[in-house]
Parts: sequence; C-alpha cells; structure tokens
Amino acid sequence: MKKINLILIFVLFFASVAFSGDFSGEITIKGRLDSVDGNEAKFYEYKNTGEGIFGSLRLNYDSEKYFMNMGFAVDNNFATLNGGSYDKFKYYLFYNEIPHNFTFKARTLYLGAGSDYVYYPTHPPTTNLNLWNEFDYYTKRKTAGAGFTLDFIKPLSLGVSYKRETKEGILPTGISAATPGGIAVELPYKVDNMTDTLMVNLDYSKKPVFASLVYQYSEFENDATYLKFRNPASLAASNRIDFVTLSPDNIYQKVSFKGKATLPLNSSINFNAGYSNTKSEVGLIPYYVTAAGSTNITLSDMLFDGRVRVFNYGIVLTSNPVKFLDAKVYYKYYKKKNESDEIITIDGANTFANHLFDYKKNNYGAEVGFKLPAHLYFNLAYSFTEIDRNRGDAPKNEDNLYSATLRWTGLDFLTARVGFERLHRDVDHKIPKLVTGDQAQANIVEQYVRRFDVARVDMDTYKAEFDITPMDNLSIGIGTKYKKANYEEVTLGLRTSRVNEFNFDVDYTPVKMLRFNAYYDYEKVRYDQFQRRYPALPAGNPYPFVGLQNATNYNWLAEPRNKTYDYGLGVDVKAIPDKLTLRLQHDYISSDGFSDFTYYNNAALVGGRNNENIDVRNWDDYRKTAYMIKAIYEATKNITCSLGWAYEKYVYQDVQVDGYRYVPAVAGTNGAYLTGFGKDPAYTANVYFASLTYRF
Repeated sequence: MKKINLILIFVLFFASVAFSGDFSGEITIKGRLDSVDGNEAKFYEYKNTGEGIFGSLRLNYDSEKYFMNMGFAVDNNFATLNGGSYDKFKYYLFYNEIPHNFTFKARTLYLGAGSDYVYYPTHPPTTNLNLWNEFDYYTKRKTAGAGFTLDFIKPLSLGVSYKRETKEGILPTGISAATPGGIAVELPYKVDNMTDTLMVNLDYSKKPVFASLVYQYSEFENDATYLKFRNPASLAASNRIDFVTLSPDNIYQKVSFKGKATLPLNSSINFNAGYSNTKSEVGLIPYYVTAAGSTNITLSDMLFDGRVRVFNYGIVLTSNPVKFLDAKVYYKYYKKKNESDEIITIDGANTFANHLFDYKKNNYGAEVGFKLPAHLYFNLAYSFTEIDRNRGDAPKNEDNLYSATLRWTGLDFLTARVGFERLHRDVDHKIPKLVTGDQAQANIVEQYVRRFDVARVDMDTYKAEFDITPMDNLSIGIGTKYKKANYEEVTLGLRTSRVNEFNFDVDYTPVKMLRFNAYYDYEKVRYDQFQRRYPALPAGNPYPFVGLQNATNYNWLAEPRNKTYDYGLGVDVKAIPDKLTLRLQHDYISSDGFSDFTYYNNAALVGGRNNENIDVRNWDDYRKTAYMIKAIYEATKNITCSLGWAYEKYVYQDVQVDGYRYVPAVAGTNGAYLTGFGKDPAYTANVYFASLTYRF
C-alpha cells in the first residue's frame, strides 16, 4: 500500500507542473498476478518475486539552456536523474537493485545459514531431512552512484563520479575431507560485501588532438572473509573449528591514458596506456581438520600480503589515404606481475610454497581493406600473440591468427559476406613441477597430457551472412558458421571440437494492419576427448596405448554432443487501426545433449555395463516454451491501456541432478551432505498483467 501512495504523490505533483509546456513524460500503473507451479526460484531468477500493483514514472524537461530526465520503477527497483546545461555542466544520480534467485527452501544440516559460522550440535549429523533447516540461496546487488562533468573550461573537461555497490545473500561452497574420495559437504556461506569506487577523468578535446586521463580508486570490504564450520569428517571428540576462506578485503587503483591525433592522408594515431595496483591482506590458518581431529602445520608467515600490478599500453595507426584502401596496424602490450607473498608451508615431511601466477603478452597485427570493382570489398587481417606465463606445463605459446572477409553489395536489396579465419597455436610444453604429489609419476604421465586451453591447435572458422530486403516491407537475415579445432600432439586430453551454427530471421508487413516476425537458431557442438584411468601406473611401458590395461587401468573415450534449437514467432494485428493492437508471441528453446562413452578394456565393464548402456543420454537436456498474448488499446492520444497473459514452461534433465539425494551414499564413508542447490529447476508459470500509461 505504501508503494501505491508513493506513486500517487508523484503523479499528482508532476501532473500539476506538466502543463507548463516545458515538461514531458509518462506515468504508468501496472498490476501482475502470478501462478507458478514448480521451482519459483528458477522462474524469478533475475526478477523480483511477488505480485501486486506497481508503478513507474518518466519525466523530461528541456529548454534552450538546460535539460533534465528523471525516471523510476517500483517493480524493477531503479531510479535515475540526469540533467545539466548543454555546454557547461552535466550531472547524474542513479539507484538500482538486481536480484539473482538460485534456490528457495534449500536444506542444510547446519544451524546458522546466512551467518559466518555454521554448526550442528551432535556428531554424526542427522540424515533425517525433517530435522534439517530451510533457507534460500540468493543474492541481491544494490548500486547507487552520482557524478558530474564540467565543460565550461574549453577545451578541457573534468568528470567526477562515485559509486557504491553492496551485495548480500547466501551462496554455496563445498569441501571434502580427502582427495579423491571422503566426505563431501555443501555449505551455505554468507554474502555481505561492499565496493566503493571513485573515478576522476580529465579530457582535452581540440582538433586534431583528443586526450583523456583517468584515475580510479576502488575499495572492496567483505564482512564475511571466512566461513567457520564444524566438519563432519572429524571425530566426535574433536570440535575444532574448520574454515573456508572467502574473498578478502582489497584496494584497487588504476591510472589510464588514451589519446588520438588526426594525421595527414586521412589517417589517425591512437594511443592508450594503463597501470593498476591491487592489494589485499588476509590471516592464515595454521592447521587443517582431518578425520583424526586436526593437523598443525608450520607457516613462514601468518599474514598473507597480496599484491598484483598490471601495466598495459597499445598503439593503433589507421589510414584511408585513397578511396579504395583502408589500413590499420597495431601493437598491444600487457603484463601482470604477481608480487604477493610466497608462503612456505611445512606439513610433516612435506614442504611446499604457493604458486604465484603472472604473465606477459605481446600482440601485434595489421589489417587492410580493398574496395574492388563489381561492388566488392575485401579485407585481410593478421595478428601475432606471444604469451609468457608462470605455468609449469605451458610457459609459453605463440598464436598466429589469419582472417579474410569478402563483402558484396552488387544489388540494392542484398548484402552478402563470407569469411575465413585460422588460428595456429604453437606451445612450449614442459613437465610441471608439482607442489604436492608424486613427481615421478607426473614425469611419465605429463609427457602425454595436453590441456586444451594451452594445447597446440589449428582452428578454422568459416562463416557466411546474407541480408536481404527485396521489398520495403520485408527483410530477411541468414547466417551460418562452422568451426573446427584440431588439438595436435594430444594423446590424453581434448583432441577435436566442432561447432555448426545456422540462424535465420524474417520481418514482414504484408499490409498496414499486420506484421510478422520470426527467427530460428541452430547449433551443434561435438567434442572428442581421449583419457586413461590409472590409480597407479602399471609396470612396464606406461604409454597409454601400450601399457597394461585391466579393471582399474584402462583407456576410455568420451564424445559429448549437444544440439540446441531456438525459434520464435510473433504477430502484431491492428484489430482497430490506431486504437487496438493484438500482439501474439511464441518462443521455444531446446537443448539435447548426449555423451558417447567407450571403454577400451572389457574388464572395466562390470555390473552389467557395456559400451552401449554406459552412454549418457540426458547430458544437460532442457527445453523452455513460452507464449504471450497482449492487447494494447490507445484510448486517447495520451492514454494507453494494455492487458495480457504469458505462459512459460521449463523442463530440465541432467545426469548430475536426476534422482537428486541430499545424502547420497558413498561406499566406505559417511557419504555426502548436500543442500539442494539447483535441485529440480523445472516449473510452469502463468502470468496475468495489465497496465495504464498516461503520457503528457
């Protein structure tokens, strides 16, 4: 009721001034009635829950010297105000809220969900779900800010802005007592953080030069840097608190510059550079919890100081010296330097240090375009990227990227584009030095492992697009793309990937009173991944194709495939010209996943399994169906009414969540303790809505 009274106050106030002639805008009152069967959190994933009467206001003021725009919406929780003088100053203020709902009525064996300490009173924890506690997984992001720009000191311009973003809610994290195996626990952790950001920019703009200097200061404060919990993997006699570390407080500063200068021969040069520094500090825990209670460790420092510096710059030269030639050359440099503390950890007989990741990237390239006879335009581009990184298995790679595009505009109603792109990546592969684990085994296995993000690859992409407008009232778009990647030198890992895409859209108005629109998208993705299972390396030749294979040491192949269909149909019917419009819309999306598994040793196929029934047919399968009917009535020039109904049905099946159990059994252990995050996302929803808009 308070929302309705607030709306009415704004309506009466702005209606009283709107008739001065300097104001324009609109006021909208709308109502919504929802009926949701199934997972409400999935239906309301990115919107506010509930139903009722809401309102929004948009107000514009304009004169020869000044302007102002204001708007707010109750249901979407946003408000904006901006204005100023056209040639002297500008200002703005804003506020908005963005919800993200994940799971309603999740369950946990712990007390205190939503705090920074969760616990259960007796050990072992109960598996009776009726005694567990309910809560919701969600986040809500609130952002408010203000800024101004001063333009009256020509050619200089000064801008200052401030923004505060807060985020609250509950999200899941997970722990396990041992790897591999052991108890797994899904924990709800508290989200409560705030980020303040200040930006100052000074611009200079006077032909032929533009320059901008920007300073940014950002401070992140987390009210929950640890999640304290009792670990059910520990013995009943041990009540020592276990910890999950969350995001620490940090400070981020950046100074950046960008500039542009116009040169002779219709050319220009652009330059940009930036330097940033991120600092954080967090206390370390000198023990970890085990089934026996806990194990103390020795740390070289109880306080970890994190610092990451980033420096980048780039220069681009573009030129159009003659009508038939466009050219561009560029160079970009990026360096991330990790100057954080290296902490030496002593755990019994094992000593190791944390890995500090940093890297350096050089990228340069050229692009040239030619206007050819017969309405053809041909573009060639080349880019070379070199990355040096602090990573054991791939300290360096070099990427060569080639592309060519041909565009034809020989007919007034047709534009056609075809293109080709090839990426060739060379990688300096090494045997990584392990922080923990069996280095002798890694020395053998890592000879054959290539991780796809840094594996040597040849990737080809072909694409074609057609824009067709045979009549003023008809437009058609057609596009297709094929991409194939061959990961060379891979024995164990991803070997190939293939992607086929096709899209089509049409917009047609056969008569003034009728308009059709439709679209169709199709995508097919396929991967080929070869692996070997080896709890321990067999004696003899360890090469994956030659080494001994048995029930626990064997080769296997996975070929996941996924097909996605997405289409929509829409019709607008002007039932009464300039008065009543009926709008009908249907949208459908479907994903059909399948993973074909092949075991290369029959000894591994136990319990009635074979190479036919081990395949996974419900591999991220989902479909969403939506319908909408809406009537829009223009009662007068200033008043518009609408009434409608929308329907959505979402069905989801996946091997990871089908037959979901909160406490799945694990042989030889106490199992896992889950909370229902993402459980049963299917829903069916009917939404009835109406609105009244007054424009002035």
